[in-house]
Amino acid sequence: MENDPIPVPKSPSFNKRKVLLIIVSVVMVLIVSVIAVFILRWLTLSSEVKAVLESVPSAMTTASAEGGNGYPMAIPLSVKTDTHVTLSGGGTFDGTIYCVTGAYNTDQSIIYHVSSSNAQVASGACAPVVKVSKPTSVLSPIQGIVSPSQVGVTWLPVKDAASYSVQCATDQSFTQNVTKSTAAANQNQCINLHPLTTYYARVRANNSAGAGPWSQPIVLKTTVLSVAPDGLTITVKSATDATYSWLPVSGATSYVLQGSTDTSYENDVITKTVTTTSGTLTGLKPHTVYYFHVKAVTAQFDAAHAAYSGGVGILTLAR
Repeated sequence: MENDPIPVPKSPSFNKRKVLLIIVSVVMVLIVSVIAVFILRWLTLSSEVKAVLESVPSAMTTASAEGGNGYPMAIPLSVKTDTHVTLSGGGTFDGTIYCVTGAYNTDQSIIYHVSSSNAQVASGACAPVVKVSKPTSVLSPIQGIVSPSQVGVTWLPVKDAASYSVQCATDQSFTQNVTKSTAAANQNQCINLHPLTTYYARVRANNSAGAGPWSQPIVLKTTVLSVAPDGLTITVKSATDATYSWLPVSGATSYVLQGSTDTSYENDVITKTVTTTSGTLTGLKPHTVYYFHVKAVTAQFDAAHAAYSGGVGILTLAR
């Protein structure tokens, strides 16, 4: 009897699809686990940081307020860290919001931002802190228009300046007869000054961070008051004519005599420019009241800026 061949057992078939599914499942489980761990850490950090801040919101608000319009650069001492959270860095734009960064101690790549505003805690990215510096010094100002009662001052603009402060005084320490004003642009005036007086003027720039240093003072001198002629006399000669005269003013190059039928010098105005102190008026209305005043034109005061004398009234004759 021939020997029958010994049967060889078949190996089990290799199911590649099942193996692939198993591998994918394992990978998905690992990914989900990593995400879950990350979320858990993030949530843990969130609650821990908030818990720390919520326990001292008033202290944070107080610390912010102390910064005024600047930027607090340190976390209040009352804000403590714990074993899981480290708080660092802070700053606000207007002194009402204090923003800090919390880092998870066991994984520094996990960072959480928390801000406190008016004792309210909110999460979200901290806004970048932009620190505003005080303006630099104003370069020496220069003299502008000068009159008996005011002096003008101009200067070069200063970077980041929001406004300018101007002071004038009769002493270099700026303690005597001080006048103060504020300007938005790079020029201004000191007003209500004394005539023929030496003044010192200085300027500084301001912004939200505070005031810059004062400029070096400059010396200014107000001019003399305009001198109006004394002794104005108007004498009626007829229904239409009158004569005038007044005392001369030293340095006068001409005189302006003005008349009108009202004391505001707005109606039936007569204007006569002369170089002598006496003369004749013609062409007046009969039986009419007129008022006259006169001013002297000098090298310091032209016709537009010289001061008029007191008024004199007359009544012309009837025909």
